[in-house]
Amino acid sequence: MKRTMAIAAIVPIAMLFTPALVAQGEPAQAQQSAPSDPPLTQHSIKITAEQGHTIKQIVEDTHPPKSSGPELKVGDKAPADATLQDFPEFAQQKVPAIKGYKFFVHNDRVVIVSRSDNTIADIL
Repeated sequence: MKRTMAIAAIVPIAMLFTPALVAQGEPAQAQQSAPSDPPLTQHSIKITAEQGHTIKQIVEDTHPPKSSGPELKVGDKAPADATLQDFPEFAQQKVPAIKGYKFFVHNDRVVIVSRSDNTIADIL
């Protein structure tokens, strides 16, 4: 008798969970994959966040000419009208990795450019 009462108490509870269990057993629908983003361009210069901050402070103190316009990306060529400048000697001493590069300021960001081919190496 006790066993029958226990089963009678469990059955209504089990019925509450049955729809969830059945739903889990249904085959999953294929998820639509979002169009893949283009691969990220590798930076040709390795600069840590701290070094980037140092560079920005030193460049700011030189009051370079600033340009504005469409967003630039690493790997793009520097705009023809960009005023490329050598990094100050002090910046090169603090961050030796920038010795083979020039810079310009665009949209309030320091754009680091390769001397050899005018390709944007990084944007700080």
